[in-house]
Amino acid sequence: MIDVYKANNYNKFMNIPVDSTINNAANNEFVCPSCKHRLEPGVDSLSCAQCGVSYPVNSGIPCFAGNTSAWSIPDKNSSGTILDNARLLGWEQSLKDMDPDRADWISGRKRFPLSILCSPKGRALDCGCGWGGLTFWLSREFDDTYALDTQIDGLHFINIRAAQNKNKNVHAVQGSILSMPFEDKFFDVVVLNGVLEWIGTITDNEPPETLQKKALLEIKRVLKPDGTLCLAIENRFGLQYFLGYNEEHTGLRFVSILPRHVARIYHRIIKKNEFRAITHSRHALLKLLDECGLKQTLCFGVHPSYRNARYLISLHGPGAIHFLFASILSSSFNTASWFSNLPDKIRTISVTLMNLAASFFSPSWIIMASESNPPLIGIRKAGSLIKLGDARETGMAVVVTVRNAGIFIVDRHSGKIRRKCSIPISDRARTKAGISQICVEYIRKNSPSLAGHCLYSNVYETGHGPITLTDAVPGRQLNIKKRHCVRSLVHIMGMFGELNVKSEDMPSIFEKIDIRENLADIVRENGLSPELHSFLQKSQIIHGDLNSGNIIVYKEEDKIILLDFEHARIGPAVLNWYDFLLRNLVINARRHPMQGAVVIKRLEKLSRNAAYIDCTKAILEKFGVPHDLHGQFIALYIGWLFRDKITNDPDKVMDDVKGMKFRLS
Repeated sequence: MIDVYKANNYNKFMNIPVDSTINNAANNEFVCPSCKHRLEPGVDSLSCAQCGVSYPVNSGIPCFAGNTSAWSIPDKNSSGTILDNARLLGWEQSLKDMDPDRADWISGRKRFPLSILCSPKGRALDCGCGWGGLTFWLSREFDDTYALDTQIDGLHFINIRAAQNKNKNVHAVQGSILSMPFEDKFFDVVVLNGVLEWIGTITDNEPPETLQKKALLEIKRVLKPDGTLCLAIENRFGLQYFLGYNEEHTGLRFVSILPRHVARIYHRIIKKNEFRAITHSRHALLKLLDECGLKQTLCFGVHPSYRNARYLISLHGPGAIHFLFASILSSSFNTASWFSNLPDKIRTISVTLMNLAASFFSPSWIIMASESNPPLIGIRKAGSLIKLGDARETGMAVVVTVRNAGIFIVDRHSGKIRRKCSIPISDRARTKAGISQICVEYIRKNSPSLAGHCLYSNVYETGHGPITLTDAVPGRQLNIKKRHCVRSLVHIMGMFGELNVKSEDMPSIFEKIDIRENLADIVRENGLSPELHSFLQKSQIIHGDLNSGNIIVYKEEDKIILLDFEHARIGPAVLNWYDFLLRNLVINARRHPMQGAVVIKRLEKLSRNAAYIDCTKAILEKFGVPHDLHGQFIALYIGWLFRDKITNDPDKVMDDVKGMKFRLS
């Protein structure tokens, strides 16, 4: 149990009232879980006049369930210790001594919940909220966010965090999903993230499937007719289970893919108890939702898991998986050329089969379900909603990194991209989104001809920070084997060098992303030529992420458009060329870390490529760089890229690079 004396002292310290005010929620919003009669507030309780039952309020949390805490963290970090540290040191500090993965789970950082895209944006319920990892994501999107769980420790943590962050729209409630203390049609969105499978373990008195259906019917009761349920759960027939991975809820291999009656016998033999943590196939989930009156659905396949999603695709048509495979995964697995060269009919059949396979074997599902209307998808900005496509007309692919979530709206049949929305996840990404806008505006003002080659994105301020919304650019990504396109790119890079950017032009940019000092450190630490220093002082806006996927070529006129200016940095513009060479012909967007021998082999091959030697000469002459500094610039930019773990042996690679002869004759 929580030490109430400490909690009250903490509340006094934080200037939070210590009476039974229900964490900023109106007292009349709760009903009796049994009879659904409106509850009357008391000094430290809520009372039902019809049933005669009184429900306590614990440090501002109305308690409609009897559990205190059944959850703890291994080793010294018990839930009580975390709560004490959160009160005294701050909630963020209290997580620093924990296992990083567990801390990320509690804080919600590095996670992108698709549920924030649900609309409308009034009241949201995080059902089975745990310690609030998703609750605070939702609080940025919705007017009010309610956090419901049976365990009280996580709810206390949510209240502490909400108070310290001044989140007045977060309300913690202790209660059961089978009988919630909310009025009918109260919520616009209900999130059930990794909860449905556990509902069967609440009691042994009824079959788990029956309990799950009761929970969904209760959710439908509290949802408005045009509201949305966002359900995330593992796939019973996920591909990982056929490959021998342990099922997450039981720790047993193959238990979920066995027939139910066989799985129950298997579980009872091994675990000595009943198999009640039940997951479902996509078909079974949609049928269950339909039986509960939630007939309008939008289904996403998720990899590797809804808990740490990297790729999400809508399954209503093959367009999303077509786009993901052809435009995103191809850069990592080098499949773009052969896939795009397939005959149209074979390519169509291939993506249809891939979509069918994903519909059966995706590791996890995220399903948005509504009673009356197709689920609406969008992000909230000041006073309005940014709609991200129509579920009936478009497909959606989502790619999540530690920095951003890229949401691609595509044609649901062909996979042709229509729009991209980029949502920052990290503080670094939020900074870059702002930088993107400033850099493009500077180019538009000072070099209209160059601006014609730079993609312009709309930037909107939201609760998640600045997000960018970009309309699709017609054309294909650059094929680095087409020399005339590469020569056009060289001309554009020369235009960057003609900009004369001064620190007073964009002081905030220079303060945040000026990389010249870092480059000077690389020169000094690796014993590179002092002549490089004079070029490092020529600060220009450079693009900074010139992999071929960020370079679009108009099909008819071979006009080049550069994307992703959130990567723009301040440094000598000549480095643009080396960024292009190394990313596309040496690093090649493959999985990292690479073997050092592979990096060296590709560099040696690059030094014999006549086409790129000619382009390199043109670039160096444009910027007045002596030819004999070519190898030095390669070593310099290799050192810059090696700040990340690109190769398994960066020191040896750097030594070899410094000894290589990069002749331009």
